[in-house]
Amino acid sequence: MVVAASGRRVRAVTRWAVPSGPVRRLLAVEALLGLVALLVPRGPRDLLALTMAVIGIVAMGFGLRRHRPTPLIGWWVLFASAMTTFAAACAVHALPRGSAVPGALFMVTHVLVIAGLALVGRPAGRNRGCADLLDAAVVAAALFPLLWVLVIAPALSAEGVSMTWALVFPFANLLTMILAVRLVFAGGLRHRAAVWLLLGAGSLLALNISLLVGPLLHGAAQPNIAAALFWVGHPVAFGLAGLRPSHATSATGSTDTPQPQTAISLPRLVLLGALAMVVPLVCVVAYYRSPRGGLTWADYNALAFLGPLVLVAFVLVGRLAIIARLAQRRATELGRQARALAEAAQAQETLQQQLTYRALHDPLTGLANRVVLAERVEWALSRRTGTGQHALLLLDLDEFKDVNDDLGHPIGDEVLIAAAHRLLGLVSHGGTVARLGGDEFAVLLEDVDGAQAAAAAEEILAAMRRPFDISAGQLFLTTSIGLLLAETADGQTTASTALRDADLALNAAKRAGKDRIVAFQSALREARLGHSRLSAGLRRAITNGEFTVHYQPLVDLTTRQTHAVEALVRWIPPEGTPVSPADFIPVAEETGLIREIGAWVLRRACQDARAWYAAAGVAVSVNVSGRQLVEPGFADTVIDAIAEAGLPGPALILEITETSLIAAATVSTAAAQLNELRKRGIRVAIDDFGTGYSSLSYLAQLPVDILKIDSSFTRHGERLDFGPDDWPFARAIVALGHGLNLTTVAEGIETVEQAEALRGLRCQLAQGYLFSRPVPAEAIDALISVPLPPDPETAPQFRIAPHARPAHRVGDANGNDVVKTPDSLLRGA
Repeated sequence: MVVAASGRRVRAVTRWAVPSGPVRRLLAVEALLGLVALLVPRGPRDLLALTMAVIGIVAMGFGLRRHRPTPLIGWWVLFASAMTTFAAACAVHALPRGSAVPGALFMVTHVLVIAGLALVGRPAGRNRGCADLLDAAVVAAALFPLLWVLVIAPALSAEGVSMTWALVFPFANLLTMILAVRLVFAGGLRHRAAVWLLLGAGSLLALNISLLVGPLLHGAAQPNIAAALFWVGHPVAFGLAGLRPSHATSATGSTDTPQPQTAISLPRLVLLGALAMVVPLVCVVAYYRSPRGGLTWADYNALAFLGPLVLVAFVLVGRLAIIARLAQRRATELGRQARALAEAAQAQETLQQQLTYRALHDPLTGLANRVVLAERVEWALSRRTGTGQHALLLLDLDEFKDVNDDLGHPIGDEVLIAAAHRLLGLVSHGGTVARLGGDEFAVLLEDVDGAQAAAAAEEILAAMRRPFDISAGQLFLTTSIGLLLAETADGQTTASTALRDADLALNAAKRAGKDRIVAFQSALREARLGHSRLSAGLRRAITNGEFTVHYQPLVDLTTRQTHAVEALVRWIPPEGTPVSPADFIPVAEETGLIREIGAWVLRRACQDARAWYAAAGVAVSVNVSGRQLVEPGFADTVIDAIAEAGLPGPALILEITETSLIAAATVSTAAAQLNELRKRGIRVAIDDFGTGYSSLSYLAQLPVDILKIDSSFTRHGERLDFGPDDWPFARAIVALGHGLNLTTVAEGIETVEQAEALRGLRCQLAQGYLFSRPVPAEAIDALISVPLPPDPETAPQFRIAPHARPAHRVGDANGNDVVKTPDSLLRGA
C-alpha cells in the first residue's frame, strides 16, 4: 500500500512538472537546447540561447492567437516584453561594449513585464481583493534584504557601477516579482501558466543579479554562461505560459461574481513565516560578517536586540496562523450557513410558488378557482374595451352525489377531471373555466352577446350529455346551467353580485327539473330576497312565539257532526299582517325550520284537543313534514307530546303527504316510525291522495287509516247539474278506500252540491268552507256542541258515525267474526 501511494504521488508530480501536449514538447526542445548550450563553446552557445528565445517567443504568439485569453491585451504586452528581451540580448552581442541600447531595451522589458502582469492579474484583484497582493509584497519585502546584502550593496561599493542602475533594476525586479507572486497566490500551483510567469520574472531577477555582481554592462567582462541562459529564461518561460494562457486566469477572472476572501492556507503561512524571519536573520548575518575581532558589548547588545526580534517575528507569525485558522473556520461556517440560507431561501421561494398556485387553482382539475374567477370577472366588468357584454355560466352536474355514493369518490374525481377537460375543449381562447367546488363549475365568456352566450350554453349542455368514459365504464350525466349576461355599462354589477345572480339562475334550473338552462331575471333576485326575509322572520317568530294554531272541522256528510279537526298553523307577525302558509311553509321546509314549527304545532294541538276529545270524542289531525318523518326521534317526540298533554293515542291523527314519503329516507324507515306510533293508537292519514307519487304499494307497506281526497278531484266549476259520475277519480279513491277498509275524507268542499255528490259516492267525511273556515281554538267549542244544520232536502235517513262507512266484517283475535262500523274504526274502538 505504501509503494502504491508513493507511485501515485510520483505520477501526480510528473503530470504537473511534465504536462502533456504542446507544453511537454516545447519543454523537451528547450531543455535539449539548453543542455547542448552548456557543453559547447561561447559562440555556438550564444546562438543556441538566441534560438531558444526565438522558439519561446514563437510558441507564445501561437498560443495567444489560438486561445485568445482574457485580458488579451495584457498577454500581448507580455509577448512584447519577451521580444524586447530578445532584442536586448541581440544588442549585447552585436553592439560594442558600453552601448546604452541594451540597457534601454532591458528597461523597456521591465516596464512591459510590469504592465503585462498588472493587466493579467487585474481580474484577480477584482475577485479576491488585495490579500494576494499584500502577501506578494511580504515576499518581496523579505527578499529585499537579501538582495541588498548580496547584490545591491556590493554593486554600489564596486567601481564602474552606476547608482541608478544598481537601484532601478532591482526595484523593478521586486515589483515584477510582487505581481507574479500574486498570480500564483490567486490560482495556486495547479495553475501552471502562472508558475511559468513567475519563473520568467525570476529569470529577469537572476539576470539582474548576474549583471550587477559582475558589472558586464560597463565592459568589466563578457557575459558568463549563467547570464547567457538567464537572458533566454524570460522568453522561454513566457512562451511556456503562452501555450496555456487560460490556466493563469481560470481561477481569478472566469466569473463576474466576487468570491468571498478566505483565510490563507497552511503552506502560505509557512512561507510567510519563514520570510518574516529572513529580515532579522539577514541583519544578523550582515552585522557579523564584518571582521572586527572579538565580540564587544555593542555586539552583545545587538544580539540581545536582534535575537528577540527574530523570536517575536516567529511568534507573531504563529499567532497570525492561529487567527487565520480561526478565521478560516469561521469563513467555512459562514459559507456553510450562507449556502444553507440560500437553499432555504430557494425552498421558501419554491414553496411560495406552490402555495400561490394552490391558492389560485383547483388541486384536482388544475382549473382556476373562485378567487381567480372573481378577479377575471371584476377585470372584465371594469374595462371599457370590447362589446361591453360578458356571459357568466355556472354549471352543476345533476345527481353527482349519487356517483360518489354509489361508485366512490375516486370515480367521482375521474368524472370531475373529464368534465373539466371537456369544458376546456369547448371554451375558446380568452374564456375562463373555473371549478368553484364540489361538482360546480363556472365559465366566463368575454365580449359576447346574448345569442352567443345561449349558443355556448347549449353546446356545453349537449357536451355534458355525452357519456363519460371512466375506469368503471360509461357514465351518463346531465348538467344544469345558470346564465348571467352582464354589461360593463351597467356600472352596478360586481364580481360578487354576478356570481350571486348566476347562482340564483342555476338554482332555478335545478328546481325546474335539471338538465336545462335558465337565464337570470330580476324576479329571481326578488324571490330570493323574499325568501331571505321569510327565513329571518321565521327564526324570529319561533323565538318570539308569533305562531298560532287554527282548526278546521272534519264533518260527517250524513249527520253533519264534527268528528275531528285539522290543526293549521298561522303566522301573525307583530306588524299585524298575517303571512300565508303557502308562502312560509315552503321556506320552512327548505331551511329545516319546519321541524321546530311542526313540533310546536304538535304540542299545541295535543293540549287543545284534550278537552274536545274528552267532551265529544273529537280527534285532532296534525300535518307532518317529510323532514320530521326522517328524524330518528320523531316517534318519541309524538309520544312525549301526547303524554305531556294527557291525550289518548286514538285522539291524534298524523297527516302525511305522498311527497313527504318520497322526501323521507325510505318508505321502510317511515313505516317503522309510524308502526311505533300506531301501537299507541295514533292513526295515520295520507293527505292530498292522488296528487303526488301515488302508489298502491304505499298503502300496502304503510300503516294507513285514512285517505284524504285532494280538492282538485271534487271541483265542478260553475256547473250545478252534476252527479257522482262526473268525478271518476273521486269515485275510484272512495272505492279504493272501501276496499282497503280505510276512511275517506274529501277536501275543499264549498257547496251543498259537492257534499251531496260525495255522499252519493259513499264518502264518509268532508272538510271545507261549506262547514267552516279554519278558526281559533275558542271557536271549536261552539262547533262541536251542536250538529251543523243539515240540508232540508237531503235529511239523513240513517246516521253514519264519525269516520263511518258501511259495516265491515273482520275477524277478532280468536277468529270470530266481528261487525265494526266506520264510527268504531275512526274512534279506534
